[in-house]
Amino acid sequence: MTKEKFLAYCRSYNTYRTKKYIVAQRIGWVTDDINGNYTLGIDYRFRRTPELDKLYDNCFAQRRNLEGVRLRMDESIVKQMN
Repeated sequence: MTKEKFLAYCRSYNTYRTKKYIVAQRIGWVTDDINGNYTLGIDYRFRRTPELDKLYDNCFAQRRNLEGVRLRMDESIVKQMN
């Protein structure tokens, strides 16, 4: 995982931290004939390391809540990035 790729995910999607992971949460709106309208999310999980934590801290230093928050979705998919 390159620093540039990690930062691109953090800047493009809703990003938050848990005890073990930094999660970039991509959210979209889906409409289909069977389920109607719903939100779909893809969680890109990065295992926390001191290097990634430092990049995260620098990227989100201005946040009121540094850890961020997970946004509610109707359905989600998880992709492990490490």
